[in-house]
Amino acid sequence: KDGDSKRFNLPKPLSNSRDPLIKNGCDYSFSGLKTAVKALVEKELNSKTGSLSEEELAKTRADIAANFQKVTVKHLVERTERAIGRAQEYCRDNELKQVETMVVAGGVACN
Repeated sequence: KDGDSKRFNLPKPLSNSRDPLIKNGCDYSFSGLKTAVKALVEKELNSKTGSLSEEELAKTRADIAANFQKVTVKHLVERTERAIGRAQEYCRDNELKQVETMVVAGGVACN
């Protein structure tokens, strides 16, 4: 809550994929984001630990966390909305009853 979500620019998951099915799909993946956060922590925190005050360290941690949260929520919302839209379109095209329930399952959902 104390972080600046705009200070850093973490990548949106799956947005750089060359595979259009993955890039425009409904799956969730956080492996690239996890790697980007790890690299950012190394660059901004671990390598500067001795040169930053406790206040600067706390601010940097909060800013990284805020950006991670922003990117994660955006990814979840975007992919979920896409899945709902596709399910509604499929039902409409096949003259089926509209979907009323959505289940989120798998590793990401468990976390």
